[in-house]
Amino acid sequence: MFRTVRAFSCVVTLVILAACGGGDAMKHEPEPYRQQIEPIESLLQKSESESGDCGKLHSLSANLAGAVAKDIQHHAHREIVTNRLVGFGQEFAAREEQGLGCDLAEARAQWKLIRSELFQEAGWFQSM
Repeated sequence: MFRTVRAFSCVVTLVILAACGGGDAMKHEPEPYRQQIEPIESLLQKSESESGDCGKLHSLSANLAGAVAKDIQHHAHREIVTNRLVGFGQEFAAREEQGLGCDLAEARAQWKLIRSELFQEAGWFQSM
């Protein structure tokens, strides 16, 4: 169910970005958000999750969403980015709260997709 909703969300995001002139032109330079991105990537690099990791992921992704949203002028674009980043963290936090654990491998895969959708490539990104 979560994967279906997430896949649908990805498709909707891409369609809206394309309608707004999307593609690479809509991607953000990541350097101003490095302070928010690096803790997400560090958390996702762990080989095994610990209790509370997905809650931390939710908090970190919300912080990143807030930082990026401040720099976006277009309301629809700001909503897309915010929903994408916050939704990513919420999904995994909800699973953890339901006792389903924190699947860092799946979170890494989703983060890699989100990162490629929203940000230009940066040499300091961690390989996933």
